[in-house]
Amino acid sequence: MSECNKKEVTCGNCQFAKSGALNWVFCEPIDAAIPHDFDGERYTFWRIPTYCPKSDSEVVKSEDRAPKKSWVFKSKSEIPKLGL
Repeated sequence: MSECNKKEVTCGNCQFAKSGALNWVFCEPIDAAIPHDFDGERYTFWRIPTYCPKSDSEVVKSEDRAPKKSWVFKSKSEIPKLGL
């Protein structure tokens, strides 16, 4: 599959992912929590939930985690704040 046809498998690179209170990350358009982990320094994103508002042609939605090699890691400063 070419790079331009590659679908996202985690929320880690989504423009809708915003950090909120208590180190939660939210999908801004639907105000819902995004599956992730926060270890005090970085966030780990491992899937896209089935309730994602993006088109199935853009993303792979799943109840299961993506392969670990596809996980996205971001520092707190890399994720925009909710409502800004």
